[in-house]
Amino acid sequence: PDFVAGPPAAIGGSTAASTFTLPSASVAVQGSPASPAWPGQNEALPQATSPGVSPPSAASQPTPLPKTTGKEPAETLLQAAEKELDAGRYAQAHLALSNLRHNPDMPPAQAARVTELLDQLAGYIIYSREHLLERPYTVQLDETLEQIATRYNVPWQLLANINGIRDPQRLEPGKQLKVVRGPFNAVIHLDRHELTLMLSGRYAGRFPIGVGRDYANLEGAYVVSNKTVNPQYYGPDGTQIDANHRDNPLGEYWIGLTHPSGHNSRLGIHGTNDPTNLHTTSGRGSIRLSDKDIKDIFGIFSVGPVASRVTIMR
Repeated sequence: PDFVAGPPAAIGGSTAASTFTLPSASVAVQGSPASPAWPGQNEALPQATSPGVSPPSAASQPTPLPKTTGKEPAETLLQAAEKELDAGRYAQAHLALSNLRHNPDMPPAQAARVTELLDQLAGYIIYSREHLLERPYTVQLDETLEQIATRYNVPWQLLANINGIRDPQRLEPGKQLKVVRGPFNAVIHLDRHELTLMLSGRYAGRFPIGVGRDYANLEGAYVVSNKTVNPQYYGPDGTQIDANHRDNPLGEYWIGLTHPSGHNSRLGIHGTNDPTNLHTTSGRGSIRLSDKDIKDIFGIFSVGPVASRVTIMR
């Protein structure tokens, strides 16, 4: 998948007085109040910089945010996070807002503001080429991108797209790469028709989904067990549809999910042959994403010894 090197556009209007703006060169994907934010397409975008604004590198992070008791009003915590934003301490603000996102005491206007800020910050902190979470990685002689990605528990495709690398087998020794430490995990809310990505407790984007009716009971905690390009469809009623067939409801990508109990062995996250299947619960399949979104997620989720985990809930 291809990723934007800067953040997605904000969702909705500002409900607070913060003067926060991301560095101007981190061009945002244009959005609207009805379109959630996600890693987009623009692998050629340059590293984000802005005159007078220099986000700290992982090697020079500022003093951590003061510890909270957990009893502070949501408004107080939001104001503290916005001060970090205005001071250019984006990584700290991103983590604080990620922790605040599900605070049950937040009024709707404040909750919308937190989500708006996170939609902007997630792309910049995680998917840009700024080294805000990890120190830059220096490529060693004869090292491949797959070897580096394995060390950080992420797919090599993710690092390739963040860093604009076209040949993962031929890396220039001494070149510095942006790296993130995985795995990415996700929470799927069936009633909201939304998948939310998380990375080490940090909000990493959200995607609209559709829900198929192949399985009645989807709730549970799963592990990403396999990833397949051009999957065949096997329905619970014995129906089988070949890959690339126009009636195949799975689209071009399949991400298989395994439950510890072994049930729903054919449950997965997949594309769709009909974009109108999003935001609904109907038809064949499991968890549907748009063609662009499933391509992105396919390159983000990890399989293997340190696999991504997916929690499905109502």
